[in-house]
Formats: sequence, C-alpha cells, structure tokens
Amino acid sequence: MADAGKLIEWSELMKAGAQGLEDERFAEACRAFDRAVELGRQMGQQELLSFSLRMQGMAHNRLGNFALARKALSESLGLARQAGNLRGQGEALCGLANVAYALDETAVAEDLFHEALEMFVEDRLRKAMVLCDLGVLYCNASRWEKASTSYHQALVICRELKEKHGEAEILVMLGELSRRRGCLEESALYLKDASMVFATLQDWRSLASTLQYLGLAYHDLGDLEKASESHRRALALWLDLGETEEVALVLFALGKLAQALDRLEEAEDYFLHSLDIVKDDPEASAYRHQNLGNLYLLRKNWEKAEENFKAALDLFTRTGKLERTGEMLETLGFLQEIAGDSKQAESYYLQALQVFNSSGSKKGLGEVYRTLGLLYEEAGRHKRALENLWRALNFYRELNPGDALQVEKEIQRISRRIRRERSS
Repeated sequence: MADAGKLIEWSELMKAGAQGLEDERFAEACRAFDRAVELGRQMGQQELLSFSLRMQGMAHNRLGNFALARKALSESLGLARQAGNLRGQGEALCGLANVAYALDETAVAEDLFHEALEMFVEDRLRKAMVLCDLGVLYCNASRWEKASTSYHQALVICRELKEKHGEAEILVMLGELSRRRGCLEESALYLKDASMVFATLQDWRSLASTLQYLGLAYHDLGDLEKASESHRRALALWLDLGETEEVALVLFALGKLAQALDRLEEAEDYFLHSLDIVKDDPEASAYRHQNLGNLYLLRKNWEKAEENFKAALDLFTRTGKLERTGEMLETLGFLQEIAGDSKQAESYYLQALQVFNSSGSKKGLGEVYRTLGLLYEEAGRHKRALENLWRALNFYRELNPGDALQVEKEIQRISRRIRRERSS
C-alpha cells in the first residue's frame, strides 16, 4: 500500500501542476509534475506513475522541451499498455501526436491521432475532441476535405450527446475552415449558428468572441453594416464582462469600419476611446495613433495628422517596430510634400531609407527610392532623380513586376528631359 503522506503530496503536486498548465505557467507545472513522477516511482504505483508521466509530458511539450516530453509520454504509453488502460493509452497517444505536430512531423501526428481514436470507442466525447484536433491538423495543412470530414464527425457526436458547448465550438471551427477555403457566406452561416448556441447557453464570453469573428466574416463579404452591427453586439458584451482589452480591440475594429463607411467623426470617436484604454501599451497606442493620422489625412486636417503620425513614429521606434517606423517616416515625408517643404520631406525619406535598410524591407526601399526620385524630378535635380529611380526599379522588378513598367516610363521621361537639356 502506498504511503499516505506521499499519496497526499502526490495529489497536491498534481493539482498544482494542473493549475500551472491552466494559467500557462509551464515551468512551474513542469517542476510540480517532475516531483510527482519521482513520488510515483517511489510508491511503485504504476497507474499513478503513468498519469504523472502523461501530465509531465504535456507540460514539457508546452515549454518546448520536446525530447523530454516525448520520453515521458512514451513511458506513460508503455505503462498504460501493460495495464490494459485504453483511456491512458489514448491520452498518451494524443500527447505524442501533439509533440510530433509541434515538431512539424505532420504525418506522424496524423497516424498517432488516428491510433488514439481507436482507444476512445466508449468515450465518444473524447473521441470528438480528438477528431477536432485532427481537423486542426488537416486545416493547417490545407487538406480542406479531410478537415471538414473530421469536424463534421465531431459535430454529429456532440449533437447526439446533446453537448451544446462542444457543438458551438465546432461550428466556430467550421466557420474558420470555410473562411480559409474562401467560402465566406458559408463561414458566416456557421458562425451565426454558433452564436445562437452560445446565446442559448448564456456563455457570453464565447458569444462575444464569436460575434467578433462573425463581424470579420461580414467584412470579408463586403457587408460593412452587418460587420459593424456584429462588432457592436460584441462590444456590449465585453463591456458587461469588464474585459477592457477586448473592448479596446472591438472599438478599434469599429473605428476602421466607420472609416470605411465614410462616417469619419464616428471613426474618430472609436479610435480615441480605444486609444484611451491602451494608452499604457506603447505598441497598441502606436497603431491607434497611426489610424488616427490616416483618418485626419482623409479629413485634410494636416496638423492633427502630423501630430498623430509623429506620436506613432515615437512609439514604433521605442518598441523596435522597424517596418512601421519606416512607414511613419515615409508618411511624414509625404505630409511635408503637401506642405511644400521639399527639404524636410527629403530628410524624412532619407531617414526612412536607413530604417528600411536596417529591417531588410525591399518593398519599403523600393517605394521610398521611387518617391525620392519623383521628389528630385520635381525639384529639377534630374541626375539624383534617375539614380533613385534606377534603384527603385531593381526592387520593383523583383517584387512587383506590374508596377516596374511605370517606373521604367518615369526613367525614360527624365532621361529624355536630360537629353533635351544637353542638346539645347
């Protein structure tokens, strides 16, 4: 018989490890399960040891310790087979499948999930969960038909068992699958059905998330009014739940939708409210300032546009977002061109080149070299214009052959002008 004190300690460690997994404190979970495995060996309790090893493997997998995870799960599987424990075998196989999937061993993971399904003949709900895991694997591999088959098999099981929450979650997965396949109307229908089930269950958190997905589906369909309505419903729920981070995200999305619908004052309100919530988050604030800058550009409020782009520039620089930093410098250069200050515009563009060069952004370099070329042409500095346009052309030919033709025409135009000036 196992020592009572060790059994109690083992139980407490397993609880602590499970809580660590739930809270995504994976290092703590690993330490708890490592100790639980030691106790399982000391007590000589094979069933407890197998369970401890399985949980240890899951924790190490989440922490990225794949070799340790595979070792623990393989031992757990062996013990479960010795004991004839089908559920233990199935769980260990699923764990091994997840390790293989994390290591991009997709074929191995697929085989392991299928083997696990054979272990859950009696536990149909767990079988549905494994089918969903298979669906995710197939979906990420763009094997759409197999993904659809797996999800629908899981959906049938949940409906037969009257597991409404599982049904709704699978409907969301089917919505995502349809969106990735380009079947946008079908995606919206699945998400709408999922919303209705979550509403029936009064699962307001899941309903809010699904309404956001539904809003994105309507946006992709081009129905911006329905997209806005769906996001507003989500906003009301997140406000009731007191989830300020989600509120900020939905306000931001509503701002973009209002801007697309040419309701610019409404968009401004949404962006400002969202910015106020995330003001202590530099990166999130930077994106809000960028969108406010674009909004004020549309309204031809150059002063506020510049103010927000400069704020975004400072925040993107501080957070190390080089691509965005370069974009803000480029935009500020454009604003200076509008203001008629070509010298200041040139300064911003040259800074943007330095940033894009540091980030390795060929697209950014190509666009700024072209902009500089046209700026120099306007100033009558034709040699400098040609130098920059030729540099731009090299990038355009590599990344955007369609627009390269236009750059070639610009080079030809300036070249003709130089020849005329030389002959006159």
